[in-house]
Amino acid sequence: MDKKFTLIMCLTVALVHPSMSIIIECKYDTWNYNILGTIYDCSVENYPRIVTHESALITRINGEHKSPRSSDDVFGFQAVNKVIRYFPRDLEKFFKNIQAIYIGSSQLEQIHQSDLKPLINLTYFYLWSNNIQVIEDGLFDFNPHLQLIGLDENHIIHIHPNVFDHLHNLRFFWLKNAPCVQQNVHDSKKEVQKVIKMIKNQCISSEFLALDEQFKSLENASKIFDSESFNEKLEVFEQSFLNSKFVSFRPLNYKFEGLKVQRVENLVSRHVDVENRSQKLSLKNIFVILGISIIFFIFVSWDF
Repeated sequence: MDKKFTLIMCLTVALVHPSMSIIIECKYDTWNYNILGTIYDCSVENYPRIVTHESALITRINGEHKSPRSSDDVFGFQAVNKVIRYFPRDLEKFFKNIQAIYIGSSQLEQIHQSDLKPLINLTYFYLWSNNIQVIEDGLFDFNPHLQLIGLDENHIIHIHPNVFDHLHNLRFFWLKNAPCVQQNVHDSKKEVQKVIKMIKNQCISSEFLALDEQFKSLENASKIFDSESFNEKLEVFEQSFLNSKFVSFRPLNYKFEGLKVQRVENLVSRHVDVENRSQKLSLKNIFVILGISIIFFIFVSWDF
């Protein structure tokens, strides 16, 4: 009976959340990663669709290691011609010494600080020919050892001006065929700094910055006790945000959803206030009527 119940539960979870857990099939071998030379790596062999849900986590990695190697010897991870719309999370739990990431032609849409934070030894980071639009503020804050970043053949609209400032070891920087900067730098820290200056002049989206400022303004307005004004402003802003090219960008989307929750809370709060005032008014009316009744009773009794 217990085995049947367990099987039913597993099947139910698999049907309800088919893409919430990821099982990676690795082909383990050595691969030349440019600045790192030839290292032992995992090359993903799964059927193309791997990560199609942003909350998906790696729960298992399969593959036969080359003797006498183990997962502790894996320094590289590569996936090419797959469907990886979101960065595979919890990779560091299986490969704790990872130094190189290569995701190529795999429809990757978003990359965030939280994705890279656990990869403290990351040195080589190459995301060739994907669908990335935004390089957000603080993306590489926890990856100070980066020497190579490749973002060429993406659809980048906005790069935060200060995102690369602390990467003092960066000497390979590939941005060829990016809309704002057409540059590839090979083994030159000095040339990398020139490209970073170009990025600050050419890769900042005024639309993105304007949206970000509007969000901050709305967040401040939500703290002021004027729910009616806030709700009206949010309704006006909603249309411009939903029609913008950044509507699918996760951090802004999270902010927007948070503001919508705030709007609902304001409406509920206002409704509760109205009900409370109505109850207080009703109670006041009862006391007034009771007071008038007492006065009338005393007056009638005094006449007699």
